[in-house]
Amino acid sequence: MTPFKSIIVVKHRPERLWVTIRDRMSDLAAMLDDVERVTVLERQVTDNGDVRLLNEWRAKPLLPAAMSSLVDPALLGWHDRAQWHEAERRCTWSIEPFFLPGRIQCTGVTSYEEAMGGRGARVTFEGTLALDLSTLVGPSVFDRGLSALAENIVTTLIPKNFRKTVEAAARVLEREA
Repeated sequence: MTPFKSIIVVKHRPERLWVTIRDRMSDLAAMLDDVERVTVLERQVTDNGDVRLLNEWRAKPLLPAAMSSLVDPALLGWHDRAQWHEAERRCTWSIEPFFLPGRIQCTGVTSYEEAMGGRGARVTFEGTLALDLSTLVGPSVFDRGLSALAENIVTTLIPKNFRKTVEAAARVLEREA
């Protein structure tokens, strides 16, 4: 299991950023290069004001021509299950990719806190990723090394993509200010 963490600070109040990312992810997706769309499949508001979301993400990565013919576009997506805890301004989430079902575990927590003397938000995005590639190439020491390499690559991409999402939300809030 490989941990990852990213801290992003923006010049917008955490409550505004929180609501924008939670409720307007479909709009933000249009501002992300490698995302085709985000669709809200389920939304439930609990008695205490928490929000549970199930979003479906569809990716459109820039792949080399030789690779794009080998990749099934239907597998380029994931379900994002999130519980937005209103009182703590904290979101717990898990990602279930369509590719390699059952072989990838990715979970985490995102916290939204005041920053810059109350004029901004500090977003802490952290989680863990575990890949099990042994069923693809057979159990061996090489597999663990391959899984670790893949985990290291992916755990640099996930926080980078989340940073782009926060930056997109900040641009939306700037336009609306």
